[in-house]
Amino acid sequence: EYLDGIEKSSWATSHISTRTYGHSTSTLAESFNATLGETRHRSILGILNSLVQKLQKWHHRRAEENDGSEEFVPRVQTAVGTANQESAKYTALGIGTVDEVFEGMSIPS
Repeated sequence: EYLDGIEKSSWATSHISTRTYGHSTSTLAESFNATLGETRHRSILGILNSLVQKLQKWHHRRAEENDGSEEFVPRVQTAVGTANQESAKYTALGIGTVDEVFEGMSIPS
């Protein structure tokens, strides 16, 4: 029933109308290709230059989102804060130094 409401080309390889040449690309590859856009038809130096410019724009935009009071951009700061709150219910046990932990253990040669 769940899949009946979803277009088959979204989940079944046999229903994909575009050519796949016997393979499926990963979401990462598709995302990278979308990021490159028309740039992928350039020379390798053109592609690298375009990627550097795009990364600089992303970095600049994210730096602007951060007002300087936090170590991370707001979205990441929220995730880190949530993780810290969740981890507060656990206690770390001290097990000693590395030498103490491995004392008496023999390593096969």
